[in-house]
Amino acid sequence: MLLCRSTLGLLALLSLLHPAPGQPAGQDAFSTSGELDAFGSLAGRGLPHRSGSGASRAHAVGGNAQLRVSASDAASLPSYGVGADWEEKVDAAPWEKREGFACLRAGAVVVLMGGRMHDGDAITYMKDVWTSTDGVSWTKYSRSVPWSARGDMAAAVHDDHLYVLTGILTGIASSSPVSLLNDVYKLPLNTAAGVNPLSGQSFAMASGAMSGFASGAAEPRAGAAAVSFGGDLYVMGGCSIFDSSLACTSPRGDVWRTGNDGGVSWSKSELTGSGWTGDARVAAVVSPDGSAILLAGETGLVRFTKTTG
Repeated sequence: MLLCRSTLGLLALLSLLHPAPGQPAGQDAFSTSGELDAFGSLAGRGLPHRSGSGASRAHAVGGNAQLRVSASDAASLPSYGVGADWEEKVDAAPWEKREGFACLRAGAVVVLMGGRMHDGDAITYMKDVWTSTDGVSWTKYSRSVPWSARGDMAAAVHDDHLYVLTGILTGIASSSPVSLLNDVYKLPLNTAAGVNPLSGQSFAMASGAMSGFASGAAEPRAGAAAVSFGGDLYVMGGCSIFDSSLACTSPRGDVWRTGNDGGVSWSKSELTGSGWTGDARVAAVVSPDGSAILLAGETGLVRFTKTTG
């Protein structure tokens, strides 16, 4: 399992230790409830990855302008924490140091995409894509990437496609406006045995904006989470306004869903309960029993449970 030190790592651990079963048909309403207190300095975004030998391993990758790759046996990871027995795998990976990137599992590989690199007050946003089976050797995706360089984007694997959604496009408020996105791109995964899932495949725009016929459009944002659940793809939370230090001043408390049209049309899900009012720089996975979505952010962990259907 790969933990990418960009936001929160608890959800990746849950996904590794308790794989989710298949889901019933998706619905469009959730009840929310708080699960845990805020996580403070815990960091890491990612999804599970197993090494070629079949043994479960967790990898911490980059973040805060680091190139380092580390690993820990899954058996040493508690259910709600991070393992202590870490072994450094790579001191300087081939991709440039960065933060605010996306990192997730797609088939047998871990995919790292985008992010931003700091040089004093200057920020460079990135659009490169890298894959690895073990966290040691990395391969750069060689095809053209049509989506704009960005940081803090959402990413997910859904219906055998790799999705890239939303994010920060340009700027830092102290020198230029922060431009945010609500676009959707996807890449069909190569499902042939023994082949890199991105091999020979290309990204294409699914939608220029997350919008639906009856629900309007999702506000551009960064730091949102994307998760496949119940046959649908969801985008949750994030931030729509950042200050001069790129800290969020307007967290989003909405959830958007796309069904079987490949990310073209979106609808806004109804939320009930008092468990969540919004959060920025969040990560999401399906709960261990497959009954809910777990969303972790700066304010804690929240459970989203279906209430219709």
